[in-house]
Amino acid sequence: MLTRCDKPFQGYSRSNSYPRKCPTLLYRKFQEWNLMINFEFSQLYPEEENNFLNSWQIWTKQILQEAKYINKSPALLKFLTENCGEWDEAIGALFTLLHLIPPTAQGKAKRNRCNIEDAKTRLEGTPLQSILDTWKGDVKQPNLLCLGSDKNSLDNFFIICDRLLLPLAARNSTEAIDSLFKSHYVFGTEYDVSLRGLWKFIQVYIFKLDPEEPNLPMKVKQVFNQLNRGINQPQKNV
Repeated sequence: MLTRCDKPFQGYSRSNSYPRKCPTLLYRKFQEWNLMINFEFSQLYPEEENNFLNSWQIWTKQILQEAKYINKSPALLKFLTENCGEWDEAIGALFTLLHLIPPTAQGKAKRNRCNIEDAKTRLEGTPLQSILDTWKGDVKQPNLLCLGSDKNSLDNFFIICDRLLLPLAARNSTEAIDSLFKSHYVFGTEYDVSLRGLWKFIQVYIFKLDPEEPNLPMKVKQVFNQLNRGINQPQKNV
């Protein structure tokens, strides 16, 4: 298969000329081969393709250790004490990072602000096949579907896009998050407005894509500096 796929497939961008009423035409190859998203991204960014996988474990520990000192909001503290432990560390850290870089306003009116819990649903879907029948029409970006015996034992992962299930070869949630991020580039879709800060953080500081991003939100820079100080500090002897 790899020898036949020696260059990126053309025509999978959401902005291309395929009929939108038949999304299967766009995603058939991704349904047939669970490594397709990773392969396509590797053709676009061969030097950066493994950056997330190589560093997310370090970031995970730092995020979970430092979050309560960076942000003392009741919502974050409640999540850390009551809910974070229900998830495996990789997804728990992702949701914690979302608390540190909360959803951006979708308009000038405060009533348009997406809350943290709603933003989480735009990252991770309910583990039910029926979700495709009740999928919200306003969710246009890729969404991660996790299956397992419980939230701390996830072992099957899919991306939902245009109400289609695309299987992932991910063996754990870190690899699944990695593929979820990459799918934005492969499918040519913008970040969800509620998750823009979160994905920008991962894009610039973890994947090292467009490190000179001129429009990086101030909150993203601030959280990076707060977390990065801990990562770069030498370990103390105990």
